[in-house]
Amino acid sequence: AMLTLVKDPQPYTRAFAAKGLGISKTPAAVAALIPIVSDGNRSVAIEAIRSLARIGDPAAGAPLLALVREPKTEPHLRLEAVTALASIHADGVYDAIIDILGDPSPAIRAAAIRTMAQNDPEGFMTVLSGLDPDPNWSVRAALATALGGLTPEAGLPRLRAMLSDPEPKVIPAVLAAIARLRPSDAGAILIEQLKASDVVIRKAAAEA
Repeated sequence: AMLTLVKDPQPYTRAFAAKGLGISKTPAAVAALIPIVSDGNRSVAIEAIRSLARIGDPAAGAPLLALVREPKTEPHLRLEAVTALASIHADGVYDAIIDILGDPSPAIRAAAIRTMAQNDPEGFMTVLSGLDPDPNWSVRAALATALGGLTPEAGLPRLRAMLSDPEPKVIPAVLAAIARLRPSDAGAILIEQLKASDVVIRKAAAEA
């Protein structure tokens, strides 16, 4: 039924069918979803992209990379495609993500960091060693979250350095990542942050 409805003239129906195919992970879902990642209706295309990410089939790599590399791709679709690639281990993904780490959009840069960390943790750390801190605080916060998903040996050195980030909005993500990695001094770090003047940092420290 969903394979039929995904071709329906109504965008609303196509979008729900695309979402259902991703949840069901039926064998024919990938072949049905790939053509509609470029659907004329943005909602349909987004649901198709998200469903391909849920399924994680490498066959989705090429069409998603095409969206990422095409300058005329609608910004929201491009962001969804970069995010989806985190779940898809296909040829060309690593190189494509490296290329967009310097993208003008902070949202794209943040998504690229998350995708690279999930797709290739070792390669991510190698690339990260050659990057300067991002000028946008939201990208630095995304980096902290990504580091929290790595091993303590890989993530903690950079996270400790990020405790002195000049933007208070970054610190909650850093504290959450440190708590996730559970170093022996995590308690001392978090208790110290309970003394911060910023109420959001104190709240994040208490939660962590």
